[in-house]
Amino acid sequence: MPPWYPPIVVRFEPTNKLPYQKLQYPTYVKDIDPDVHIRVFKKIIRGNGETMEADIINLFGFTLQDNISEWGENFVQDHPNCTFEELEQWFCNCFQNVKNEEEVYM
Repeated sequence: MPPWYPPIVVRFEPTNKLPYQKLQYPTYVKDIDPDVHIRVFKKIIRGNGETMEADIINLFGFTLQDNISEWGENFVQDHPNCTFEELEQWFCNCFQNVKNEEEVYM
């Protein structure tokens, strides 16, 4: 009769820690070129592994500050089915050569 060995039990204890730390998203202020902000944001999105269009649009809104964040919220509410590419185009067009905030909101 062959020898008897006890079964091997492997314990798996889930943790809440990610295997890597996500990169911090940039903050847009009105003195920065919007194209630069978009390029940096896209690099960080890829680095963090974000692929869902709705999540990317939502995260982009969090990178905007002050009155610009209000613009982002209004745009997404007015265009609920927009893609990130459409949001990107509108954002760059609105903030490319803005001299003051009144030009954006008129």
